[in-house]
Amino acid sequence: MWLCILAFAAPPPDDPLLARIDPELRTATGPQVQVVVEGSLSRFQAENAGFLVEEEAEALLQIRLAPSEIVGLAALPGVERIRKPWRPTPKNTVTEGYAEVMRQDWHDEKLKGKGVRIGVLDVGFVGWEALPVDERPADITTDFSRGQPENSDHGTAVVEVIHDFAPEAELVLATFGTDVEFCAAADFLKESKVDLINASVGFDNLWPADGSSSVSRCVDKVVDAGVSWFAAAGNENRRYRIGELSYNDDGFVAIGGISDLQIPTTLGNFAVVFRWTEPMGEAEQDLDLQAFNADGSLCGSSSRSQSGHGSHPLEEISVFGCGDLVQLRISSEGQVADLKDLRGFLYSPLGLPSTLRTTGEDLTLPGDAEGAITVGAYDGASDSVFDYSSQGPTEDGRAKPDVVGPSAVTTVTYGFAGFEGSSAATPHAAGLGALWIDATGKRRKPEQMKEWMMEGARDLGEEGPDLVYGAGAILGDEPPPCGCAAAGSAPLSLALAGLLVARRRRT
Repeated sequence: MWLCILAFAAPPPDDPLLARIDPELRTATGPQVQVVVEGSLSRFQAENAGFLVEEEAEALLQIRLAPSEIVGLAALPGVERIRKPWRPTPKNTVTEGYAEVMRQDWHDEKLKGKGVRIGVLDVGFVGWEALPVDERPADITTDFSRGQPENSDHGTAVVEVIHDFAPEAELVLATFGTDVEFCAAADFLKESKVDLINASVGFDNLWPADGSSSVSRCVDKVVDAGVSWFAAAGNENRRYRIGELSYNDDGFVAIGGISDLQIPTTLGNFAVVFRWTEPMGEAEQDLDLQAFNADGSLCGSSSRSQSGHGSHPLEEISVFGCGDLVQLRISSEGQVADLKDLRGFLYSPLGLPSTLRTTGEDLTLPGDAEGAITVGAYDGASDSVFDYSSQGPTEDGRAKPDVVGPSAVTTVTYGFAGFEGSSAATPHAAGLGALWIDATGKRRKPEQMKEWMMEGARDLGEEGPDLVYGAGAILGDEPPPCGCAAAGSAPLSLALAGLLVARRRRT
């Protein structure tokens, strides 16, 4: 049977088909583009119509097609929205961290992660095969079929840190490049029977940080299956303005009382993401963004239509060639939006000036996932959190991060310039988690691992758990007792006694 992709003439500007297609895709160029389809379109329906489905996850389809075919895709039944894929950022900012965390060297106790299987989910692993033999394990499996793994060495530095903690562990490396591929790669790692997963990457301000996003739900499903997940908290604490939305006297929208949003560019590069607290897929207040140079010329805009079902409360600008300073305006063109009880989240990956920054509620996703062990970054020299490290709470009021780990450590990949950020902190925690499995013999116990790690953390900051340090700095003091009685390696009475020994909280 021959299949052909349905061809449609270009619709008029007011055609409802266009409302299903994000504005930036309506003018897409090039031989092919990658898109994500939201709605109820099945993989079978899409492929039966002749479209190439690259990935399917969380009721989302990732499709590669020619720009001229996007309208035809939009015409298929069940398509609610066609958008560009959302992409992660590595959480950057050996290792000295092992000695800092391990107050007792568990390697002397023959605890090196032997038999533990660790998944590393990242955007790329350039140079991993060229690492010295003492910087990577002998047993590594890879799946680099997703994303553009040749464009980043970020995951390679993660491998180094984990290997310093658990040199005899087995590693499974997987790459991804989009939100859909993230879930597909997570499922691959789960099916590969890993004991834990390290993901030093995140998505910023694309969904509410309340555990409801597709990537956060994927993490919780993996944890529910018995796999511990270590997530980077993010490096976003200097990059957000969060506050109640209101109108100023000129009819523009203010965030937390400020509508004078003057933001410096980085060599003319300007990028912001603006989100507000209407439900995802049900946004009715139509807000737009415009970015103006100092001379009043427009250097970027975003005007997605928010009109109810299928609409997200999200606008974003990413442009090059602006002036040194951009005036950002949030408006509700052609109508007066109802801003009552709405909060806005303005995020710039390039950073915001100190006059605009707010603190807290700036976790990267899926660091908001309930089951994840979410790791912030702290400076071991001063026992203080790095000022970029993302802080809680989640938008539904849960405490995050769970712990903090060392950052700014030396690796072969990044040299003495340092591997920095929650990207570096997270594999320290994952490495400690691998040693916990080796010591206790417990697999498929993510809740127990998380409880042990938090209870044994070294308290920093305010007394007790907080939204900056979580439970405190991860600590490898005395190894926990082995829970191996069921396998006949110790009398049951001794095993039970060991389980009753509570770890003292270190201060």
